[in-house]
Amino acid sequence: MELKALLWGALHRPIPVRTAVIHQFLNLQWKSRGFPPGPTPFPIIGSVWWINFRADHRSLKKLAKTYGNICTLWLGHRPMVVLYGFQAVKNGLTNNSEDVSGRMQTYTFNQMAGGKGILVSNGLIWKQQRHFGIVTLRKLGMGNKGMERGIQTEARYLVEFFRDKEGEAVDPSFPIVHAVSNVICAVVFGHRFSLGDKTFHQLIEAFDNIVAFGNSHFHYICEVLPWFAEHLPGPLHKARISQDFVRSFVRQEIKSHREKGRIDEPEDFIDFYLKQIEKTKTVPNSTFDEDNMVQSVFDLFLGGSETTATTLRWALLYMLVYPDIQDNVQKELDDVLSPSHLICYEDRKKLPYTNAVVHEILRFSSIVLITIPREAVKDTTVLGYHVPKGTLIMANVDSALFDPDYWETPHQFNPGHFLDKGGNFVTREAFLAFSAGHRVCLGETMAKMELFIMFCSLLQKFKFTVPEGVKEINTDFIFGSTMKPHPYKLCARSKMLTVSEVLVFFVLSLLLIEFLKLQWMRRHFPPGPTPYPFFGNLLQMNFKIHHEHLKKMGKIHGNIFTLWLANTPAVVLQGFQAVKEGLTAHAEDVAGRPENRIFQFLTHGNGVLFSNGHIWKQQRRFGMATMRRMGLGKKEKDYLLQEEAAHLVEYLQKTNGKPLDPTMPVVHTVANVICSIMFGHRFSRDDENFHRLIESFDTLAAFLNSVSFYIYELFPWLASHFLPSVKKMKSCRDFLDALFIKELESHKGKRKLDENRHFIDYYLDEIDKTKGDADATYDEENLIQIVADLFVAGIETTATTLLWALLYMVIYPDIQEKVQKELDAVVGCSHVFCYEDRKRLPYTNAVIHEIQRYSNILLIALPRMSVKDTELLGYHIPKNTVVLANIDSVLADPGKWETPDQFNPGHFLDKDGNFVNREAFLPFAIGHRVCMGELLARMELFIVFSTLLQAFTFTLPEGVKEVNTKFVFGSTMKPSPYQLCAIPR
Repeated sequence: MELKALLWGALHRPIPVRTAVIHQFLNLQWKSRGFPPGPTPFPIIGSVWWINFRADHRSLKKLAKTYGNICTLWLGHRPMVVLYGFQAVKNGLTNNSEDVSGRMQTYTFNQMAGGKGILVSNGLIWKQQRHFGIVTLRKLGMGNKGMERGIQTEARYLVEFFRDKEGEAVDPSFPIVHAVSNVICAVVFGHRFSLGDKTFHQLIEAFDNIVAFGNSHFHYICEVLPWFAEHLPGPLHKARISQDFVRSFVRQEIKSHREKGRIDEPEDFIDFYLKQIEKTKTVPNSTFDEDNMVQSVFDLFLGGSETTATTLRWALLYMLVYPDIQDNVQKELDDVLSPSHLICYEDRKKLPYTNAVVHEILRFSSIVLITIPREAVKDTTVLGYHVPKGTLIMANVDSALFDPDYWETPHQFNPGHFLDKGGNFVTREAFLAFSAGHRVCLGETMAKMELFIMFCSLLQKFKFTVPEGVKEINTDFIFGSTMKPHPYKLCARSKMLTVSEVLVFFVLSLLLIEFLKLQWMRRHFPPGPTPYPFFGNLLQMNFKIHHEHLKKMGKIHGNIFTLWLANTPAVVLQGFQAVKEGLTAHAEDVAGRPENRIFQFLTHGNGVLFSNGHIWKQQRRFGMATMRRMGLGKKEKDYLLQEEAAHLVEYLQKTNGKPLDPTMPVVHTVANVICSIMFGHRFSRDDENFHRLIESFDTLAAFLNSVSFYIYELFPWLASHFLPSVKKMKSCRDFLDALFIKELESHKGKRKLDENRHFIDYYLDEIDKTKGDADATYDEENLIQIVADLFVAGIETTATTLLWALLYMVIYPDIQEKVQKELDAVVGCSHVFCYEDRKRLPYTNAVIHEIQRYSNILLIALPRMSVKDTELLGYHIPKNTVVLANIDSVLADPGKWETPDQFNPGHFLDKDGNFVNREAFLPFAIGHRVCMGELLARMELFIVFSTLLQAFTFTLPEGVKEVNTKFVFGSTMKPSPYQLCAIPR
C-alpha cells in the first residue's frame, strides 16, 4: 500500500516530474529486457522494495522460487544479478572468474574505503594490494608453524580465561573475539592486547558498529537515496565515527612503527608494507602508499576477526545443543592425542571426526549469507545470460551450503556430511564457506587454522554445558553482515583426568622439564643437534657414535660441536686442526676421563686408562718408567717380538698354503707379547685360559661402543638384571680378575728382590718401597687394573691393525710385491727383523703407516674430560665436560691428505722415495693422554708385518673374487671375517 501510494503521488505531481518518473520507469523496463528475470524495477528505488530493503534468507529464497536460480534485483538504477544454489554460485563465480572479479563502487563502499585496500578495491590497486597481502601473510607464517605458534598462544589464553572462571556461567563472546582479534593484531601490529585494554575494547566496538551497518535496512537506503541518508542521524553516522576511530588507531600504529625503524628487518605486516612503500616509491604504477596501507590493515582486521570469532561462538553453542557430538569429539581427542598435547593444524589429519565437526559448524552456521557483491569488469556471460560491464553480482553462499541436491540433511547439524562410510574425512564440492573464484577469501587458511586449533584446544580441556536452570537454547541468528548467535552463557568445566592420563601428563611434564633444561644448558656449549630428554642425541645416532653420523654433523655444525649422550654433553673435535688444537692448546685441562657407571664398575677408578688425578699421574708415570727400565724400544728387547713373529711364521707354514682365517693366530701372537712383558711367560696356542682371556677382552671391547653400554648408563638396574650382554660383561671381568690375581700370587712366591725381570715384579717392588707413603697409590688393586689396561690397549688395537694389514696385502698385491722387493733388496731372505730396520726400509715403513691411517681402527680416541673450566677453539667449556676427538676425521682430513679415501703409501714418501712423517698422522691420539703403548705397538707392527711378508706371499683362496672391506662396528673397527692363503716364498 505504501509503494502504491508513493507511485500514485509521483504520478499526480506536476507534469515535468510525472514525465521524468514515467521516462525513468520505461527506461528501466527497457534496460531489464536482456537481464535474468526479476521483480519489476521502479524509478529511484529499483526493485529492492521486493525484498523489503534487506537481503535476508527468506526474501532471497522467495526470490529464487519465484524467478529461478539466477535473477535480477535493481539497486536504484543499477542491476544486480543474484545467484542462488550451488551450481549457480559455482558456475557464476568460476566459469568467467576474471570477468566478475570487480567490486561495486557504490556510495557506501566509496565512503568506507574510497577504492583503497583489498576488500572493495578494483583493477591495479586490488591486484597489487591482494598479491602483496598474500605474499606477506605467507612470510609471516600463514599456513605454517610461524603463525600456528601465535594461534596456539591465543588458544592458551582462551583456555586460561575459562579455567579461571571455574565452571561459572559466562558469556564467551568477548573472550573469543579477543583471542581471534589478537591473532590478527600479532600479524598486523606485531603485538597483542590484554583482555582489559581500553583501546582494544573500543577497537572491537568500532568494528561491531561497522559490521552491524552492513546488510541492514539503512545500508540499502544509503545506496538508493544517498543524498537523503547523508542528513539522517543513526547507523551511517555511527559507522563513520567508528571507521574514523579505527583509521586513527591504525595511523598511530604506523607512526610508532616508523619511529622504531625496523623496515630492514620487518616483523609484522606494517613493517613489510613500510618496506614496500620505500622499495616502490620511484615505480610509476605503484599503489603502495599510506592510505592503501591503512585500508588494507582495516580490511584484514574486518575479514579476519569478525567471521572467525562468530563461527567459534556458534561452535560452542552447537556443543551445548548437541552434547553427544561434543562427547564424540572429546573421545577422539583423548584417544588420539595426549592430554598435554599442543594442538597443531596438522592434527586434523589424525582427527577425522573433529575435522568434520569443524566443517559442519562452518556449513550449518553459514554466517555470511551473501558474499560482498562483485561487479562485471567487462561484458560477459553468466549462466547463459548476457551480463553487461558494470553489472553487480550477488552470490548467495548460504543457498550453496543448504542446497538439498548436494547435502543429505541440509537443515540438520550432521558431521556425517564430511565423513565417508569408513569414518574418513572427505571434502565436499558444495562447501563454499569462503566463496569461490578470483575473490575467494584471502585469509581462508588462517581462518581454518584458528577454528581448528582453538576449537580443539577448548574441547581438549573443558566440557561445555548450559548453566543450571537453563532449559532452552536460542539457535536463531541475529541478522546482519554476519549471522551472529543471540547472546548466551555457558559453563566450562575442566575434564577429569583418568589415572593413566595423570600418569601420561606427569611423564610428559617430566620430559618437557628435561627438554627445557637441556635447551638451557646447551646455550653454553658449541652448536650441535637438538638433544631429547633422557636420551640426548643417542636416538638420532641409533645409540652408536658412528663416523658417518659425525661426518654429517660436522658438515652441519662445524669442526667443533656438541653431542648429548643422555644428559651428558660431549664436545666433538672434527678434523686435524680442531683435534690438534683442542687436545694440545690446553692439554692438562682436558686430561681427565669421564667417571661414568661402566668405567667405574670395570676399574673402580684404578689403573691408567680410566683413572684420574693423582692416581692416573702416578700409575702412568710408573708404567712409562718401568717399560723403559725393561728395555722397550731398545734393540735388546726386540727378541720378544722376534720370537712371537717366528712362532706365527711357523704356524702359517704348517697350513701349506691352504685357506685360513688369520684372526686367532694374529691375536695369539700379539697377546703373547703382552703376556711376556707382564707375566714373564707366554701361553701355548691351545691353552684354555688363554682362549678365555682373549674372548673376555673381545667381549669387553665390543661392549664399550654398543647399545647395551648406553642402556646401562641410562638404566643400570634394569640393564644389570635383564640384559644378557651386561651379565656376560660382568662374568668376563670376574674371570680376568681371578686370572690376574692368580698370576700376582705366583709372582709373589717366585720374586727375588735383586732380579726384577717383569712388570708385575717391578710393581710389587714399588708397593714395598712406598708402604708408609700416604700419597702413594701403589697397591694390588691398582696393579691388577694396570695389567688389565695394558692388555686392553696392547692386544685389541695391534691385532686388529695386523688383520687389516694382511687384508690390504691381499687386495693390493702390487703393494705387497713392492714391499717384498724392498725387503729382499735391503735385508735379504733370512734376516731377523729389528725395529731399527725401519730406517732402511722407507717403502715398507710407509705401507705400515698407511695401513694404520687407512684402517683407522679407532674411530674416536678414548673420551677425555675437562678437569676445570677451559676454552676449546674459542668456546668456553665447563669443568667435567666430555671431549671426543674424532681420529677418523684426522686420518681422512682432505686438507691434510692428498688422496684420503684411497690406500696410498705415497702419503708417507717424498719425491725421492724417502719416508716422511706427517703431522696429521695421529692414530695414537695426542696430548697428555696419548697412548702409553705407542712405541710397543709400532715395534710389533713393523717386526711382525715385515717378518710375515719376508716369509709369505698372501693371496685370496681359489675361486674368491671379491673381498669385503667394510668394518664391523665396535670399540675398534675390525675387518669382517675373511680367509687367505699364506704361500711360502
